[in-house]
Amino acid sequence: MRVGWSAPTSGATKYYVYRRIARYGYGYAKIATTYDTYYYDLVADLNPGTEYYYRVKAVNRVGDTGPWLNYGAITTPTQETILPAYNIYRRIARDGYQYTRIATTSENYFYELLAGLNPGTEYYYRVRAVNSVGQTGPLSNYGAITTPTQ
Repeated sequence: MRVGWSAPTSGATKYYVYRRIARYGYGYAKIATTYDTYYYDLVADLNPGTEYYYRVKAVNRVGDTGPWLNYGAITTPTQETILPAYNIYRRIARDGYQYTRIATTSENYFYELLAGLNPGTEYYYRVRAVNSVGQTGPLSNYGAITTPTQ
C-alpha cells in the first residue's frame, strides 16, 4: 500500500510518517522516516479489514518540523479478498530502463523459455504483487540473467 503526499514549497529534506488505527482514538505512532514524497506500508503487516489513518510531517535541514500534512485513510482488505498474483516485468539491459510486463502468475516462481530470448543478452526481471481487488505493492529489486551464446 502506497501513502503519498505533495512536497511543501521549500525546505523539506525528509518526512516523518505516522500511523494510527482509526478505532483507537487520536494517538499517532511514528512508523518511518523517508526522503521521498511517498511511503510503502506492507498490507501483510497490518490487520485485515481495519481502517488506518496516516499523517506526515516535513522536516528541514536543521531538524525543525512543519505542520501536519493532511491525513489519509485506508481500509485493509479482509483475508477473503486477498488473492495474491504476481506481475513479472522484463527489460533488456542495453535498452534503457523501460520494463515490460511479460506475465502474471499466482505462483511465487516463474519459468521463461530461453528459446524465445536473444542469445548472449543480459535481461533484468522485477516482480510486483497484486491482489484480487487490484491493489499493488512496490516493484521488487531486480534480478539479472545472461542468456547463453549459441
